[in-house]
Amino acid sequence: MRVNTIKKIIAALLAAVFCFGVLPSRSFFNTLSAVVKAANADSLNEAYADGTSLMPIGPAFTVDTLLSWEPTNDPDSDYSRSVVPLADRYTGFTVNDYANPDAKLMVCSLANSKHDATNAQGQESFSSYAFNYWQYATSFVYWSGSKRGQVVVPTGEFTDAAHTNGVPVMGTIFFDWGGNSSVVENFVRNYRSVADKLIEVMEYYGFDGYFFNEETGVDYTTAGNLRSMIAYMRQQKPNMLIGWYDSITDSGNLSYQDAVNGSNSGWVSAGVNEFFMNYNWTTQDVNTTVSTMQNLGKSQYEAFAGLDVQQNCMNTNFSSNYLLNNNNKLKLSLALYCPNSTMGLSGDGADFHEVERQFYVNGGDPRSTSSSGWAGMSRFFADHTTIISAPFVTNFNSGHGKAFYIDGVKSRDAEWSYQSVQDVMPTWTWIIDSNGQKLSGAYDFEDAYNGGSSIKFYGSLTANKPNNIMLYSTNLDINGSTNIAVTAKNDRGLMKLVAYYGDSSTSSYANCQKAAFALDASSGSWTTSNVSLASLSGKKLYAIGFEIGGTSNVSDYQVNIGRLAVTDSEAAAASASNARLEEIIYLDAYTAEARIKWNGNNASSYEIYRLNADGTRTLIMETPNTAYYIPNLVRNDDQADVTIEVVPVNANGVRGESSRFTIDWPYENGDTEKLSDVTVPVNICPLAEVTGYSAQNDGEPAWKAIDGTSENGSK
Repeated sequence: MRVNTIKKIIAALLAAVFCFGVLPSRSFFNTLSAVVKAANADSLNEAYADGTSLMPIGPAFTVDTLLSWEPTNDPDSDYSRSVVPLADRYTGFTVNDYANPDAKLMVCSLANSKHDATNAQGQESFSSYAFNYWQYATSFVYWSGSKRGQVVVPTGEFTDAAHTNGVPVMGTIFFDWGGNSSVVENFVRNYRSVADKLIEVMEYYGFDGYFFNEETGVDYTTAGNLRSMIAYMRQQKPNMLIGWYDSITDSGNLSYQDAVNGSNSGWVSAGVNEFFMNYNWTTQDVNTTVSTMQNLGKSQYEAFAGLDVQQNCMNTNFSSNYLLNNNNKLKLSLALYCPNSTMGLSGDGADFHEVERQFYVNGGDPRSTSSSGWAGMSRFFADHTTIISAPFVTNFNSGHGKAFYIDGVKSRDAEWSYQSVQDVMPTWTWIIDSNGQKLSGAYDFEDAYNGGSSIKFYGSLTANKPNNIMLYSTNLDINGSTNIAVTAKNDRGLMKLVAYYGDSSTSSYANCQKAAFALDASSGSWTTSNVSLASLSGKKLYAIGFEIGGTSNVSDYQVNIGRLAVTDSEAAAASASNARLEEIIYLDAYTAEARIKWNGNNASSYEIYRLNADGTRTLIMETPNTAYYIPNLVRNDDQADVTIEVVPVNANGVRGESSRFTIDWPYENGDTEKLSDVTVPVNICPLAEVTGYSAQNDGEPAWKAIDGTSENGSK
């Protein structure tokens, strides 16, 4: 177990206290921290250095702490990094006639409103920014400030989720509006050394580039050094993302251009490949940007028209007509600023996904070209898929939940939000066609197979008029071993799996051939059906869907789908070994914070369990990492110690050889009161009518102040 200097000091002082048989209070730890705080003034995690918490936080740096950074001097380095590689993905046939496959969507979100005080691995809460519409995004900017410096590194959980879906992530470099120009001068003075360190940090923590939010006016020399830094980074890493906000001109003057033009095009020439235009663009600005980018020999789609949706969300004035060509398609790309404002309109974690669907799916159907009301992103952007080879396994886990299920059984009965274990969610929410009554689709957080959610289709069915549901875009070669497993509940024998397939000449989903396969009927329990696609060997699988219907009318129908797996071979067996306790802080005689690690092999994720006295297991959480922080480790009253088991899961979803260790708990029942038994008042009053307030707006309604979910709504 790792014990740093501070822990040794604390241990020595605690030894005397423990002689009296009394568990120290948290205030005692706070007192001890004052003794050693001076030795940790430059710590990347002050609470950890003080010995008051083991919670890992996302890194942030000044130029000085950046230049001195090494993974070994960041106590959170193993816990806050991303471990999921960036997935390849494919742009399938467009389902919306107005979507432009060349246009890009930058999502610039306040993913964590308090970067310095948020667990870098996740939260113990259902209400969270569990973004799922990655299929339309082409880059994700981790927009969060820090008191610890200008460079803010994305937390691993959001990079993991983005990479699972094939979306690269940028950290942010902030120079504030009206800030001191000397800060920028100091940052770029030795720009090669700083750039090298920025790249080293990027590669270690596993993200893909940086977004420069430079709103401090500077002199010509400083602006030139900053461009030289960008050019050097582009030279060193040709494929990295470098984003830039339209703020200072080439000469260093703070002057928003609302375009790429002769005053600011030097940043593009230097190496910026995602230019975020300020928000007041007009048709003339758009046309100027197109011509400027073309004259520079750059793609016009490396310029992004900025759209600020922070305050008014879907009631923002979106002048999309300024951006469209004669074919009603985008002439530029689009950058969304703070689309996390959807949380401000959400009653709870489940409602969040319905609000997100309104924001991203035009008119509730990805095919809709309607221009009435809010224009959802599916109207402008083609969807992308990572399902381009086997295996592909999804449990429709949206990254958070009210509980966590293992093989259909509730194993954790507590809220959670850990985006690292987010699955690839359906490409289309929802494409449902029928000549009779149409079903509705939704996420279901009341039941799941593995994770916190399943998907459900519900409503009434008309006899002999089935519902045809397109769910996932794919681009996968079918061979004689290709198999699709579907785990469902309550389908009543009315659901079939549908494969949309073709060959290299197939040009649209409408031109695909379809093969429907019967599934095993399920009722009140989860049932898995295995479908061989051997009869389609040599073909290309372009989409996966379902057909639901029968020969009789059915009312109050609902089917849940909990797992979908495409495989064509056995994946290598996964294993975990040497699971161990790294550090622990006891909060009372029954609860603790802990950091644990293990060694893994051939695993895509690991399930972490606490073993119970009766031989059952309670899930703590699942993670793709081999280092995990447990914020609330509980010892049961009927156990003297705590045993942890780490179970590896391979790419096909098969569990492998696990590893266990036991924590020799130093306290017995009654040594202290249970902190966990103390009732904490919860300030929740969702969707309340507020009769008096000083100010509000459409994306930040007054009732969010009293519903306990305001943080990622940027209130």
